[in-house]
Amino acid sequence: MPIPIYMPSGYESRYALLGQMSDEIAEAFRADGHSVNPDGLIGDEPGIYLWLNFPPSIEAIPPAARAAGSMVGLAHFFVDHPYALDEALMDELCELPNYRLLLPCSDGAHLLGLRWPKLQHKILLHGVPGSSVCARDECESAGGERETDLVITGSIDDQESLIKKRAMLPQQLQAPADEMAAMMFAQPWMPFEQALDVVLGARGVAAGDWPLAAAVWRYVTAALNRRRRISIVTAMQGIETDVWGAPSWEPHCTGSIRYRGSFDYSDSGQILKTAKVALAWGPTQFSHAFSERALLAMAAGCATVVDDRLLVRPRLGNGVECFDAAQPAQAHSIVRALLDEPKKRHALADRGREIVSRNHLWANRVPMFIAAAAEAAATPALC
Repeated sequence: MPIPIYMPSGYESRYALLGQMSDEIAEAFRADGHSVNPDGLIGDEPGIYLWLNFPPSIEAIPPAARAAGSMVGLAHFFVDHPYALDEALMDELCELPNYRLLLPCSDGAHLLGLRWPKLQHKILLHGVPGSSVCARDECESAGGERETDLVITGSIDDQESLIKKRAMLPQQLQAPADEMAAMMFAQPWMPFEQALDVVLGARGVAAGDWPLAAAVWRYVTAALNRRRRISIVTAMQGIETDVWGAPSWEPHCTGSIRYRGSFDYSDSGQILKTAKVALAWGPTQFSHAFSERALLAMAAGCATVVDDRLLVRPRLGNGVECFDAAQPAQAHSIVRALLDEPKKRHALADRGREIVSRNHLWANRVPMFIAAAAEAAATPALC
């Protein structure tokens, strides 16, 4: 049965990702017959109030949606690690029985109940819009060869900003944080919280202190992200590679590796549709999960290469090729083989496109959003 969906706008995020993603989800609701941001008072009938990452304050959520006995389910789709959550705001949200936190990645989710015992959360995977799936005649297997051998998109901190993040840590934690980043670089399946326990625990530091852990997380993730991604990109030397992202990439793009500039998230599809192969690494703040980057590459008809993660193969199956992030030369070999074997490349691209079309569109997620919000709205307040 169609229900009203209320979704705020005005997001600010790197590459305009959140605003674009919100628009994509809204369109999926409309395509399923639901009204998005209809006229009328919120709370007059069952519905969903859905936002991505954070409202500016709890007061930004309409009072009727957070009133006792509200028929509106509050769905909070958070696309970052739990350590990026705003503690004060979460303390308030967790008092609302009709609130549900929805996470596309399960990494670190076990921490939530320790910090917020009342919190109820669910895993709801990333999706992409149907419009991101390339037409059959745009696929390499259907005709003409694409112009770019390899495309890589993503961001890294420049050295100056990384130094500033390190300086924000207490001095006694700076060297241990570097040790954590090095450990995670060598062991790509090691999650941050495990590195935190191993390194800080050995020094008698209370690793369970949430603000301290979150501060270390911000620096370690940035340091690891820069080191790992530079190692992968520079390993592509000898392959014609286009790199899209922040200007901090420029010093590392030499020889066959070209820096192509910054881009908005909404441009991703068109960029990827020029590529024979896409290297779609996972988000560095997670060790086990993938993001929309892999889905967009697969949908665009690229032969998609990803870093091997625990949850990649069960979800993406034979639609991707995996490499060990600790061995960037392995990624080079896989990409080179795909470029040298067009039939293998085309078959991989076609399988990936089909997997996304069948399982990973926002249209596939709409029933999950609705079920989570309906359950939240039906939850009685705790006395």
